[in-house]
Amino acid sequence: MRAGPKGQITVEPLNFTGWPADRAARRERFITQCLIIPRGHGAGEPFLLREFQSKIISGDVRSRCSHRVGIHATGERQNHVGRCVDDS
Repeated sequence: MRAGPKGQITVEPLNFTGWPADRAARRERFITQCLIIPRGHGAGEPFLLREFQSKIISGDVRSRCSHRVGIHATGERQNHVGRCVDDS
C-alpha cells in the first residue's frame, strides 16, 4: 500500500445485532467470522483461534498470574510465534 491519503470506504458498517453480550465471546466471534488469514499457509481461510488464544481473550491467563503478563510476538511471522513475557 502506498503512502498518503486513502480512498473513501464505501461499505456498510458491520451489524452486531444478536451477538453475545459477553465481551470475550463477541471478540472470539468477530475473529472467527470476520478475519481471514492474509498470506502464507491457509491464506484466504478464516482465522481459527487456538485454545491458548481463547484463554488470553477470556482473561484466563490473567486470573492465574499474580503479576502482569503479556504476549510478545517475535520474528517475521508474528501471528505464528508468540511467548509469554513476565515483567515482574
